[in-house]
Amino acid sequence: MKFRNKETGEIYDRWNDIPCDGKCWNCPASFDNNKYKTLCSDFFRRFPNEAAAALGYEVIEDDAPSSKTSNQNTMKIKLDENAIMPTRAHDIDAGLDLYATCEQAITGFGSAVFDTGVHVEIPVGYAGMVKSKSGLNVKHNLTSEGVVDAGYTGSILVKLYNHSSDEYIVRRGDKISQLVIVPIITPALEVVDELEETERGISGFGSTGR
Repeated sequence: MKFRNKETGEIYDRWNDIPCDGKCWNCPASFDNNKYKTLCSDFFRRFPNEAAAALGYEVIEDDAPSSKTSNQNTMKIKLDENAIMPTRAHDIDAGLDLYATCEQAITGFGSAVFDTGVHVEIPVGYAGMVKSKSGLNVKHNLTSEGVVDAGYTGSILVKLYNHSSDEYIVRRGDKISQLVIVPIITPALEVVDELEETERGISGFGSTGR
């Protein structure tokens, strides 16, 4: 991404090449002065056009689309030696089934962590939701929950919770959870003194009745 000074015509290849006198208290792109209350580096990354304009520059060349975002129909995956390839029971199913790689007992009202050995490269702008399998939930009172961020490439761990008093044995090859890829937004935070009034306001749990 390139930036051009509107007055002098000077062009800089990166935002951090733009001359800076280090006086953040006077800089319109600094944390204290930009309306998003974010560090200047994050300001330029998230809102390059607004950040550049605040300093008297304009964006003249956008970055080429990243390969991680250009094709959301493909996701790279790496498997550890004993890992089992995630699968969909049907092509249009939302979740990729995750499998246990070893046998492990879950005591009544206990929990256990399973290392799936599955590594994924989730596209930027998306996240992986680790969700319970309905069959395990309804039939055996087993649940799981988690989030896999786009930047995480380690093995996906699944923690199964046993909500019954009976021990449950998980064997290698059993489906233990599912990974659902969903789009997300990452809005900048703006600190305000008051939030806009709504019909519900601060009414919380149970406020709408049974």
